[in-house]
Amino acid sequence: LGMQLFMGSFARCDDEDIEAKAECVDGWVNKTNVAMAWDSITKSCGPTPGGASYAHSAFTEAQCTGTFNSTVYVERTWKSDDMNFDNIFLAMQTLFEMSTTEGWTAVMYNGVDSRSPELAPKRDHNPPIAFFFVAFEIVANFFILNLFIGIILDNFARLSAESADGSNGLMTKAQVMWVKTQRRLQQQSEPTKADYYPENQTRKSVYKIVEREEFDWFIMAVIVANALTMMMEHYNMSDAWTDTLLGLSIFFAIIFTFEAAAKLYAMSPEAYFSSRWNCFDFFC
Repeated sequence: LGMQLFMGSFARCDDEDIEAKAECVDGWVNKTNVAMAWDSITKSCGPTPGGASYAHSAFTEAQCTGTFNSTVYVERTWKSDDMNFDNIFLAMQTLFEMSTTEGWTAVMYNGVDSRSPELAPKRDHNPPIAFFFVAFEIVANFFILNLFIGIILDNFARLSAESADGSNGLMTKAQVMWVKTQRRLQQQSEPTKADYYPENQTRKSVYKIVEREEFDWFIMAVIVANALTMMMEHYNMSDAWTDTLLGLSIFFAIIFTFEAAAKLYAMSPEAYFSSRWNCFDFFC
């Protein structure tokens, strides 16, 4: 979600007068007034201690006063801040740093100022987006991180205080014996998988294919490949890379559609949706 909202939106031109990415080209002349300073080590006068000096023996510390004009030609560059959502790795790094409450307000202010990948941020452009960062801090930091650590420490202290012969820290001796008995009983008779073979021969053949373990492993591999493809999306992608990811996404969508259609054809809708995994696979 962070990548969809802010990918490339934290970028700006180092020339503050430029707002659009298309205009951030060539270079600009940076003119500033620099104060003179006396370098006590080199005994010279320059813009900063140890900086550019002037080989004039008449210069003394008392004479090293005033300012001079500095003119520097600077190449314009368009780049993002250190904490951004330009790709999956930088987004995870940014959210991890935010979960520690270290500098999360700076990221929130960047999000509020962000406009689009083609425009530099503008002060308070989208204030309601701050709720995204506040909600993440509440969920990731206060609820999940602190509560998770608190529960671990509490359970560790409770289990450390428990002791009983034959127990393993989580179960008493009687519970351990009951579990061992249940395992022996289950090993005697291996449970059989429920079959929903349709009467039609064609549907029965399709059912045998979709229920094979190899088919499940194939779909799992496609899911992993699809997740990896989604992770490859990043800011400032080339047209060829964008077209490649789009083609792969369509290819994976066709496979998932084929999987659902094959299972619905082989089973009745009642048998298909009776499985919670199939419901999750179909709707999510």
